[in-house]
Amino acid sequence: MRPFPLLPVLATLTAFSLSTGAGAEVTRDLRYIHYDVDVRSGPLFPQVQAASPIRREGRTFTGNTNWNIRWHYDLDRNPAGLCRVGKLRVTLNLEITLPRLRGASPGQQENFDRYLARLHAHEQTHAAIDTEAAHTVERELLALPPQRDCEQLKQQLNGAGHAVLDRYRQKNLEFDARTDHGRTEGVVLKG
Repeated sequence: MRPFPLLPVLATLTAFSLSTGAGAEVTRDLRYIHYDVDVRSGPLFPQVQAASPIRREGRTFTGNTNWNIRWHYDLDRNPAGLCRVGKLRVTLNLEITLPRLRGASPGQQENFDRYLARLHAHEQTHAAIDTEAAHTVERELLALPPQRDCEQLKQQLNGAGHAVLDRYRQKNLEFDARTDHGRTEGVVLKG
């Protein structure tokens, strides 16, 4: 039994919008992309690694979570004439890339399914970190005080948003370093 259904090569799994207060909205879109591994006899891991399109810093990975956060805001003036955020929309796009086997024996498939469940859980943790980042962008941008000059407020908004992205990029790197890209969580394909 598979830990979760395999989806078409590109499918939207989750899209939702959360209203987080007056004038604020966070939208999250999660997509899965699968790459095929045509199985032959022999150890599975080298076959999965050879089929993987995920390459960074001279290394090949079998799973990956890409994320992108954008924010859009409308500015207006409060009763005192100060420029403030009237409406804020934060959008998080996530793409999780995972392998799927074709032509595996029942034993190979069973072994792979255990591995895939752990790899999926690891990538879901990345997605949770990224979701937290989107909500932090929303919270920190709304916390900025009104300004006399709208251009100054725009600079502050964009600077604060990019600072949050930098912090959460680092959180993702620390998570991978702490788990050795999932190995300490059991993301190991034997055989």
